[in-house]
Amino acid sequence: MTQTFTLAALLLAASLSASAQFVGPAGEASSVSEIRSSLPFDRIVTLRGQILRQVGKELYEFRDATGSVWLDIDHKHWQGLPPVGADSKVEVYGKYVPKTLGLSKLKVISLRVLP
Repeated sequence: MTQTFTLAALLLAASLSASAQFVGPAGEASSVSEIRSSLPFDRIVTLRGQILRQVGKELYEFRDATGSVWLDIDHKHWQGLPPVGADSKVEVYGKYVPKTLGLSKLKVISLRVLP
């Protein structure tokens, strides 16, 4: 019984450490104009630009050199970040959800302030 438990624990630990080893790209770097025109539904992207203003509880306007898009940023993504102003450069990583009717937006998975 103890050997079975030990073997199960070792297999679980090995599988957890194997999944933590991925070091490839975290999403396609893109631009606002690109995500609006050509990306398929629910595509994971990385955008770099500025958050211009807050327009709702978790809804923000984001702009890069090619245009603007709405960001849905959960409050947990702000934790540990320095203050972010309209002139701050940020990188957002998330899933773009285009809508035929309603508000198309990027659901933010992570947010970081760039130097």
